[in-house]
Amino acid sequence: MNIQPFFTVETMPKKAIAAQLIQDCGYDAIDAGGLMVSRSLETLATAWVQFAVVSNLFPNVGLKALRR
Repeated sequence: MNIQPFFTVETMPKKAIAAQLIQDCGYDAIDAGGLMVSRSLETLATAWVQFAVVSNLFPNVGLKALRR
């Protein structure tokens, strides 16, 4: 399974460190932007959990960013 967690960081040096830590854990990091985006990601996660529970798919469903 190819897990791609989102992360948000403000400054480039910290962004590189965060991305490397995620990659060191064996995941493909997705830079979602600055900290302002983190609030939207929290809302997205809440909606995903509610959908997963109501549809009886929890914990066997997830979100993924598709790249072209």
